[in-house]
Amino acid sequence: MRETIEAGRRQGRLLDFVKRHVGNSSLETCLGCGSCSNVCAVSGKAGMDPCMFMQMILAEQQEEALNASWLWYCSLCSSCSTVCPMSIDIPAVISLFRSLKAGEMLPVPLRKRLERWISTGNTCSLLPGDYLDLVSIGQESLRKRTGSSDLKIPVDQKGAKVLLLLDPEVLRQRPSILADYALIFFMAGESWTISSLPLGTADLSLVTGEDEPGRVWLRKVCGLAGFLGTETVLIDDCHNRLSSFGVGGRLKKISHPFNVTTMPALVSRYIEMGKVEIKSPLAMTVTCQVPCSMSDGLGQLDLRTLCKAICEEVEDMAWPVINSACCGGSLLRAGLEGEMEGFYAAKSRELARMKSEAVVTFCATCFLQFLRLSKRGMASQNVLFFPEALSSCLS
Repeated sequence: MRETIEAGRRQGRLLDFVKRHVGNSSLETCLGCGSCSNVCAVSGKAGMDPCMFMQMILAEQQEEALNASWLWYCSLCSSCSTVCPMSIDIPAVISLFRSLKAGEMLPVPLRKRLERWISTGNTCSLLPGDYLDLVSIGQESLRKRTGSSDLKIPVDQKGAKVLLLLDPEVLRQRPSILADYALIFFMAGESWTISSLPLGTADLSLVTGEDEPGRVWLRKVCGLAGFLGTETVLIDDCHNRLSSFGVGGRLKKISHPFNVTTMPALVSRYIEMGKVEIKSPLAMTVTCQVPCSMSDGLGQLDLRTLCKAICEEVEDMAWPVINSACCGGSLLRAGLEGEMEGFYAAKSRELARMKSEAVVTFCATCFLQFLRLSKRGMASQNVLFFPEALSSCLS
């Protein structure tokens, strides 16, 4: 095997191609140590793991690497890159190979989801009329909680400072969550709005490796923000949802005239500025689900500290936090339910060790995955999205 790898290094055809498109000059420094495989939630699936995949590339096994079904099991959680002693960006390499398998080579469930995303703007095929019906349910929830029949969820409000993109799949699962966002914004005195278009925040170009659909989706968001004149686009997922995952796996930032933020980051600023005050912290112990091993999507924001501000005690999924298993969110968004059993089992084992009464998630994809765990009886804790947990502490 070593002789084959060395021959591949000397020939350099596949390796040079990958380096040229990914822009990672350290690929050939792979030690074959297996650190990436040790933390990968799908090691062993389809007889493959991250280390074996990298060795295929070094050995110039182009057909074997391109046709590996394992490519679709990876959730791009970046745990492998985090522990790699040579800092190799393995998810970027996987995204490149996915882009080479575009179109009809996509798994059928993923191709169907991609078609839905392109046609409706979201992955659950929610049309504008049904979406606005859910908004009405959220508005009624707001009125019941406040006792005021005059309060409204602002829709397409021109000049609003913040445009909230709430994933329609989250809204379909729990429409009352709009009331939680509204209460936080009202407390902070924020000018905000949602769109009448059911634009989701799950960028399937990240999952498929196909760049153009992501650019189309982003142009829709840019056009909407420009039409409404908003300064900030607030998403319920990670920052990279407003970037196109380009061919070669590199996040290609597309310039836009607005700021992009997440609810945890915005709430942190509200608290620092004295706009939001935690009056009655949750009288319970909660588990804090930190998404994607604190990858670049949420920057340096300390989610655990933010969680401690709204409850009595916080339990980590695992310690150190990096040992927490990935939630498998990319597979969930891709509709590849059959490949998620390993992720479900890993998260269920972590939750079984917890004494907490609830799980607080900060990311829409994590939230949806934990709801599935709960419905399958694999989680005894209540599942709370961060805005839900926070809004109950404000009164």
